[in-house]
Amino acid sequence: IVLMQLRSGAVGASTSKLAEAEAMADAGIDDIMVVHPFYGHLKMEALKNLLERPALKLSVVVDMFEQAEAISQVGDALRKPVSVLLKIDAGGRRFGCLPGEPAVVLARAIQELSGVHLVGILAHESATGERSAAGVDRMAFEVASVMVGTAKMLRRDGIFIEDVVLGASPTYRAVCKYAKEFP
Repeated sequence: IVLMQLRSGAVGASTSKLAEAEAMADAGIDDIMVVHPFYGHLKMEALKNLLERPALKLSVVVDMFEQAEAISQVGDALRKPVSVLLKIDAGGRRFGCLPGEPAVVLARAIQELSGVHLVGILAHESATGERSAAGVDRMAFEVASVMVGTAKMLRRDGIFIEDVVLGASPTYRAVCKYAKEFP
């Protein structure tokens, strides 16, 4: 399915776990984002194995300094900085750093690490409890507002990020609707 999406214009694939990223890479997909934060020795070994694939463009998500630090050590060992995105809790209370100033503080700390390169921020909103189209639209608008506000704060603080990523299965249509309002 992902190969069909790529042939239709998608620019890469996202996975929840490193094992899924490995399966995608084995299938020839060369641009992958792992959107669920991970930690621990075994996960860092899996990350190292993926990063050793020369043609693979891989980015990963963190929401704590300790994760970024461990990933940085992998990047340093390979002499290959790892692209990371800071996961923002945009209201779902699942994972992520709080938006605004807490995100700026954590982003500053991540930027000090030599083995990672902070490329963006990501939110993975959940429409749990929202049943109406209006409720999902409202949530998508709120998440977009939080993410744009956080991105502006980061950039004003001199933290250049390329990507502001949001949208999940329940909200992707609503997020797309607001794309022009939140460039």
